[in-house]
Amino acid sequence: MKVSNGSSSWKLSMFLLGVSVITVLNCAGLAFLILQHDTLSAQQRELSTRLDEFSKSSVVEFLSQVTRDTAEEPEPLQSSRNKRSQELRETHIRAENEEMLMMMTYSMVPVRVMVDLCNSTKGICLTGPPGLPGPPGLDGMPGYNGSIGLPGLQGVQGKRGKKGPPGETGPPGEKGDCEIGFTGERGAPGPKGEKGECFNETIMKGPPGEKGEPGEKGDTGEIGFPGMPGLPGIKGEPGPKGENGESFNEVIMEAPQGPEGPAGPAGPPGPPGPPGPPGAPRNKGHKARAQQNTIVTDAVPNDDTLAGKDLTKVEGHLLKKAECIIKSVNCTLNVTKMETTFGTWMQDTSRDDEHIWVAEHFSGRTLKEYDNLASFQNGSVKVIDLRRAVFQGCGHVIHNGSLYFHVAGTYKIAKYDFETATIKKITIENALHRNLSYLFQNSKTYFNVAVDENGLWIIYASSIDDNIMVAQLDEKTFSVTQHMNTTYPRSKAGNAFIACGVLYVTDTKDIKVTFAFDLLKKRPLNSSFDLRSSNGVLAMLSYNPKDRHLYTWDNGYITKYNVHFLSD
Repeated sequence: MKVSNGSSSWKLSMFLLGVSVITVLNCAGLAFLILQHDTLSAQQRELSTRLDEFSKSSVVEFLSQVTRDTAEEPEPLQSSRNKRSQELRETHIRAENEEMLMMMTYSMVPVRVMVDLCNSTKGICLTGPPGLPGPPGLDGMPGYNGSIGLPGLQGVQGKRGKKGPPGETGPPGEKGDCEIGFTGERGAPGPKGEKGECFNETIMKGPPGEKGEPGEKGDTGEIGFPGMPGLPGIKGEPGPKGENGESFNEVIMEAPQGPEGPAGPAGPPGPPGPPGPPGAPRNKGHKARAQQNTIVTDAVPNDDTLAGKDLTKVEGHLLKKAECIIKSVNCTLNVTKMETTFGTWMQDTSRDDEHIWVAEHFSGRTLKEYDNLASFQNGSVKVIDLRRAVFQGCGHVIHNGSLYFHVAGTYKIAKYDFETATIKKITIENALHRNLSYLFQNSKTYFNVAVDENGLWIIYASSIDDNIMVAQLDEKTFSVTQHMNTTYPRSKAGNAFIACGVLYVTDTKDIKVTFAFDLLKKRPLNSSFDLRSSNGVLAMLSYNPKDRHLYTWDNGYITKYNVHFLSD
């Protein structure tokens, strides 16, 4: 009930408020009408006064006088005129008088008075009805030519027209003097090429990425091969003669050692042997490293086959087998600092040539040529464009006037002849060559071409078992003569090189050589030596048999390493 009373009172209040507003509006309208009436009354009184003044003016008196004179004018004689001519004359005189009266009236009456008079009579003025239209006047003389007008605004640009047919090809321009020309205007697109193979490599050049987090510790490496047996002692008393067997001088790498037999009785001392050749001088560090890295490739049988033989011949035989085994390397020359982290620098491995070639980055198609080391350091360069081929990785080599490199995106190795500018290619089957499945992850390399004293080699990763493979090349026919599986996984390799028929593989940080494989005997060797101390990117590692140095691209620095063999 209370709610109903409140609603009724609210409605009543709103109704009273509306009535009040309407009342106020009516009062305001009434006041406005009163004021408007007063204003109009004052204007009407003023207009009446002006009309009185105008009626007493000389203009009205003049008009009245003209009208009286016209009425009092005597009629003309009609003795010589008939009735028709009299009527025409009167009409003509009356029209002339009216026109004269109208001209005088409008010329003497002020314009403002006429406007007020017309307005006060609500549009009824003294003018008569409009007359008949007069005849058209004669054509006027043509006017003078007007001046040139201002140009109009620029219109909206129209749509682009269709492309016209290509013009005829002009004659080729003269060859310039500069080695490197400026880039010309972009030509018309050529015909569509044949579909190529998929190439999923990374961008040619880009800013270095942020340093990643350190990876987890790797698994423990495989157990190494057993060491070689030492030289036998001095021969004791001969035992009972056994049957003669075949001689076997090779190293048994994987057979387990048999149980140790009972010690025989000491034999009489033999005659002293001849003095051995003097050894190379070594410091304390080299001596310790030589003891750690000593490798014996051939074992001497522990039987009577050496009876009566001179031990010096055996020692000479062992030295000859081990003379090409590397025992250590050390840095001898920092050539220069490069701008790129990845790249390859090369000299011809067979010719007596001081030229230096540089392939910057791990992918591209241009090669820089320098006349010698001095021009390499001061920047005097000639650019070679491979044009039809793009190289991939940092495993190129120059041998006998030709560049050997991996063709990007394919499983092909190319040979570019500098003299004829021709390219030959061969295919390496079952090799990893794309999808970032690198042979050496550190240098973005799928194939590594190497040269040593025995010729050309190709190091690659097998797509079947992921192991490191080595193929030997015939330089004359440019063909593969044999493939070898080292059974060493590529995931444990950082880089590799070949010297004296032995493949040396570094660890994943490229700090130490941890694996060796004899390519001539096709078996592993127990070899290990330090390579460098830094942890940066080792983009290139290559052996040059001409000067027996290691060429490296280490953190952007061009460096040569001196190689020490066991025979040094």
